[in-house]
Amino acid sequence: RTLEAVVAASPGSAEAHLRLGRVAWRLGRQTAAQTALEKALTLDPDRRTAFLARLYLGRVHEDAGRLDDAARSYEAAIAAEPTCQSGQVARSHVLGRQGRNDAARQAVDEGLLHAGRRPHPDPFWEYPWGASPDLGDRLAALRRDASRPRPGDEPPPAATRAAAPPPESAPQPALLAPVPVSVGSLPAAGRVR
Repeated sequence: RTLEAVVAASPGSAEAHLRLGRVAWRLGRQTAAQTALEKALTLDPDRRTAFLARLYLGRVHEDAGRLDDAARSYEAAIAAEPTCQSGQVARSHVLGRQGRNDAARQAVDEGLLHAGRRPHPDPFWEYPWGASPDLGDRLAALRRDASRPRPGDEPPPAATRAAAPPPESAPQPALLAPVPVSVGSLPAAGRVR
């Protein structure tokens, strides 16, 4: 219901329709899922949205037994994001269900071709957290802000400060002192003959 309210409040949001379609599919509401996913495609046919909407539409078709429609949706998803494994895995699944096992294996092989060499992450992997292409930069900025002293912050009194670690030039105690061992001190079973 919350996503339906979001879509009602922002009917032009492709992301809201995409997420509503995915949740409707998970709830078994196939018609509502298909409608929302198709709407997401018409609102924003960019690479990420098109990939995810077509990937999820393929699953809706597959669950309904429309395997040819599912295969076409997966192929359209792959066309939008050719280096993403999730599209090829989905395509492989439907090909296997169609009894086209050689083509299913080939789809998996094609999905693995770009492993570790993608220009950007697979949108399917990022979907649960939303698109955050600048997440690294945002985290770095938060870390910088968190480490800065704030106005009015006083350093703790000397008595409550933790002792500073010894400088690197200071001798460090040995944690494990070497123990001299001679061959004659080893048990007979441990000797090499």
